[in-house]
Amino acid sequence: MNHFLWLVLALLPTGFLRAQSPADDSTTTGVDTVRTTPRSSSDVVLHLSGGHLYQTYVSGRHTSFADRLLTDPAIASRWGVSNTQVSDNPLYHGASWLAFTADLLSVPGLKLHGEITGEHRGISYGVGNTRNMIVFPRFLFTLDTAVEIAGEKISARLSVGDSVNARIDQGLTFYNIDVQGAFARVGWRWLALYYENVGDGMNTIGLGFDDATQYGIALEDVPLIGELNAGARFGWLDYGRKPFRGRVDSNLNYLAWIEGGTTLSATLAWGDKARFYATYGQRGVVGDAGAIDPSALLLGAESEGEWGWLRWKGRAEYRRYGETFNAGFVNYNVYYRDTAAGFYGNTIGPSLYPLQTYLRPYNQWAVYTRHQEAGSVSGPLIQGEVWARIYGGLRLRLGFDMGDINVERGSSTSYAFYAVGLGWEPRKGTGIELAFTNRAMNLDEHYPTLYEYADPVLEVSLRWDAF
Repeated sequence: MNHFLWLVLALLPTGFLRAQSPADDSTTTGVDTVRTTPRSSSDVVLHLSGGHLYQTYVSGRHTSFADRLLTDPAIASRWGVSNTQVSDNPLYHGASWLAFTADLLSVPGLKLHGEITGEHRGISYGVGNTRNMIVFPRFLFTLDTAVEIAGEKISARLSVGDSVNARIDQGLTFYNIDVQGAFARVGWRWLALYYENVGDGMNTIGLGFDDATQYGIALEDVPLIGELNAGARFGWLDYGRKPFRGRVDSNLNYLAWIEGGTTLSATLAWGDKARFYATYGQRGVVGDAGAIDPSALLLGAESEGEWGWLRWKGRAEYRRYGETFNAGFVNYNVYYRDTAAGFYGNTIGPSLYPLQTYLRPYNQWAVYTRHQEAGSVSGPLIQGEVWARIYGGLRLRLGFDMGDINVERGSSTSYAFYAVGLGWEPRKGTGIELAFTNRAMNLDEHYPTLYEYADPVLEVSLRWDAF
């Protein structure tokens, strides 16, 4: 065992991150709170978790909704298909993952958090099929401390590395997404200053930027009446300069460039029971842009709670992005399959769609940015889960995720994902569930997303959470 611990300590400086639960629609900005109690020099906390997902055979089942159906020319030419059947993916074959995490907590206020995840992406592909097996690392370095100046406490928090399932600010742009970058916060009483940098949205997810930086000044958790508290934030955006392709002259010189921008957001919370939030964003326009709209709006509410034998968690939002707010934020040349091979047994490409990402809600920024030069893109959404405890660890679960994507000059769509399951959870994070669902992994887009089955399939899921 001593040799094993030394191996962990040797690996940790290279960096790995303990992932948040992929089903958790987190509202963090990638900063993990660190325990500040004194620790010994050898304080290492280990954790092991994993899961298995399998969907019943779906030959002949067609999609009723997808960002781009398989008959889309771009997908058809890429993979040589001409039908609307859902393509081969890991869940048809029984896919498993195992995550080993370690926290190094030897200095108060300082934490190095790491993860190594291994995936076998299909039993029926074969035990040793290396085309569908992968091991990948994540890391997060966090400093959480405070100093006292003239009797006033000044808090400081810094994190560098991977943030899993992050939501930055209120989620106008970055939400339901894995990011790498650096995040800093300095706070005094209700006042806070933010620096948030997201690196590379070009290669592993098709958002088309090299670096995106946000700066913010905020008032947080200002008490009002009873359990009510409020907050507000003003932010500056630096997402790089993007040409607006819709405004060019006869020689194809760009007449307009989109750069920078600002955001203004507000929150109202009722303890930890419910929260309401709103964000308005505006991009900067340089040059002759004509009659374009560089604004964006997010209105939302979320609630989580428990009442007797019922437990729930949900979110409702309305989003609208003006034509030039999202201008340039797309890269279609991201692949989650090997483009030199066909569909079958081809689940790992230059980029990876991790198995746990499938468990997240459908909606993300890339759903809107893929509609370039199509006018405004908007729509409502509602998503959540309700659990009903039957007896002991036996429970019923209803999951729902639905909304509209309204495109001003393009094809508008609606989606309605669901899962109805019966599960047994003897301890938190460990259990088995049988569910009927219409969700399917979509490895054919330029970002990790879902197909919607025309008919439900049976999904078997196993989850374990050890030491």
